[in-house]
Amino acid sequence: MPILFGIFVTFCLWFAYESSKHSRASQKRYQEMLKREYDAQMARKKDISSLPKISIPKNLPMNDTNDAYLNSIYNDIHKLETKDIINFTGYTNTDLKLMYGASNLSYLSECDNNFTKLAITLNKWANYLYKHDNVHDCKTILEYAVSINIDITNIYILLANIYISENKAHKINSLIKKASKLNSSISTSIVDKLNVLKEI
Repeated sequence: MPILFGIFVTFCLWFAYESSKHSRASQKRYQEMLKREYDAQMARKKDISSLPKISIPKNLPMNDTNDAYLNSIYNDIHKLETKDIINFTGYTNTDLKLMYGASNLSYLSECDNNFTKLAITLNKWANYLYKHDNVHDCKTILEYAVSINIDITNIYILLANIYISENKAHKINSLIKKASKLNSSISTSIVDKLNVLKEI
């Protein structure tokens, strides 16, 4: 019985120590987060006129059609053509405020939201074309999406499969290189999936 009691006491002491250590670490992270957010709120407004904006090319395959779904996509693309689009994937609002000043956040967030809308629209468009056997136009959309660093796994995998079907599997290497440089939490996952396809 004394032995069991000793083990119990030891466990309680260890648990209390670990809990205290975790609490201190959490408190430190919280304080660091608060300081970072405070610094971000105080950050001076910076000139953002030279930030690289994304242009939607005029040669995307928007052919005359009676297909309501495609016309809806074309309409979404045309709306985005008049918007400022910037890719801020991987950056938080705090990051943006620290880099460009808090007063620029609203505009920068709008630019990033436009990029997200473009990414989603291109992915839907490419999927629809592929399912309707329009591989040529699908590939055009996908290659444009990759060129502007969209981080949607399906875009890379679908394009890789098209390259394989064209006996151009060597082009997957360029997709791997592109995906590895994405400022995204899923960059490694995309690269791993592409490497698997390359070995098939």
